[in-house]
Amino acid sequence: MEKRKRGRPRKNIKPLISEEEGKLAVIGTSSPPVSRPPEFFKLFLSDWSSQQLKLPKHFSREFGESMKERSRIKDELCGEVWDVCVGKSEDGSVYFLSGKGWEDFINYHSLENGYFLIFRYEVDSSSFTVKVFTTNACKKSVPTAYAYITN
Repeated sequence: MEKRKRGRPRKNIKPLISEEEGKLAVIGTSSPPVSRPPEFFKLFLSDWSSQQLKLPKHFSREFGESMKERSRIKDELCGEVWDVCVGKSEDGSVYFLSGKGWEDFINYHSLENGYFLIFRYEVDSSSFTVKVFTTNACKKSVPTAYAYITN
């Protein structure tokens, strides 16, 4: 007795990638890859992050020399902007330093332990765009006071 196949018959689908000389190549692309601004994430821990936020080592090595002493952090969701001081240590580490801008940013978002911050760095302007995620892994909404004023 012949075994019966279930479901719809497979369509003849062409692969998007082919294997050539042991390397994968994307078929049908003629333009070079798009250069995207560098991004990194930081976990907010109030014991350390409220005083200063150390940026990742790889990011610091790549962009630390070109960063200005003052930078801007723009919230992607609401468009608010904070001027923050940037510090550099002798070992090449880069930090957002405590001060009016960084503390205002923390207070505005009511940052708590475990909040997840995703930063995108705009090299030309030495500024950052940030997305804030809460401990429930959802993007933090605009603070109530701000939402009330704009409505």
